[in-house]
Amino acid sequence: MRPDVVFFDLDDTLVDETGLMADCVRRVAQQMQDVYPFLPPELVVETYLRASLDLWRRVTPAQAGVTIPLMRRWTWEDTLRRLRVDGPVEPFLERYTALRDGQVRPFPDARPVLEELRRRGYRTGVISNGETALQRWKLDRTGLSELLDPVVTSQEVGRSKPDPEVFFEAARRAGADPHRCWMVGDLPHADVAGAVAAGMTAVWVRRRPPDSPPQGPRPHHTVDGLSGLLELLP
Repeated sequence: MRPDVVFFDLDDTLVDETGLMADCVRRVAQQMQDVYPFLPPELVVETYLRASLDLWRRVTPAQAGVTIPLMRRWTWEDTLRRLRVDGPVEPFLERYTALRDGQVRPFPDARPVLEELRRRGYRTGVISNGETALQRWKLDRTGLSELLDPVVTSQEVGRSKPDPEVFFEAARRAGADPHRCWMVGDLPHADVAGAVAAGMTAVWVRRRPPDSPPQGPRPHHTVDGLSGLLELLP
């Protein structure tokens, strides 16, 4: 069945959040080698990414008082705790913020695939757990905003993926039946599980091999990059 709307997750689906994050954390760790020579930069990167993923499973900006700067602080605090570093978090956090702010990195296949889907007559939108202002800034900065409507964030809805209400709200704003929508995302526990619960067709974008087999509902389709959608959606 041809979908009325194809929704996309933003971070690590359309933009390379993890790659950019890893580069910035690596540079911070390299800058801190004079103070912490016993911390291999790659270990810091690995620990930070795991701490970030674990945090996002529990907390998102949909919750009152939660902001991206606060989540960055919590992630660095957890990272240092896991690394058994007793020093202050501020030097790490301040360096990371200076490197990270003002940057966004779209995947090379994002715009071409969105443009082609639009050319084929598909409507495309976004469902994101990120902070509303930041996610819209990313879309504007990359030029992808003109290809995506509606843009729905968990912060606006007050609930986070995988809660099906986020997906229902996105379908409502698009004027579409959820059963006639597709959801494309990189996180099985958020994007796939939420889409399945809402009755949408779930597409897992497996850009990086998972650390372990994903749990929960199985996606209807799995692709290794966005270009795989062009074979699924003629």
